[in-house]
Amino acid sequence: MTADTTHTEARQDHAKTAQAELAAAYPEWTIWRSNTGRWYATRKAPITKAEGTTGCVRTVHAVDPEGLAEKLADQQKRAQKAGAS
Repeated sequence: MTADTTHTEARQDHAKTAQAELAAAYPEWTIWRSNTGRWYATRKAPITKAEGTTGCVRTVHAVDPEGLAEKLADQQKRAQKAGAS
């Protein structure tokens, strides 16, 4: 096994762990990583009209899992705001 192989396997393990953590934290979203390495999340249910007016979107993306977590947290706050209206 080469150093490159070990590094690639470590990155893949990190990605799998990050994906599982995001999926557990945001079960109402489908989380995936594209073959280009970008991270995506799509809501499992359509957004309501009220959610749309607060800036909720169906799909968000980021360059890394930390960025995606930030966007998901923002979407969660927007959805809660829509529910409070």
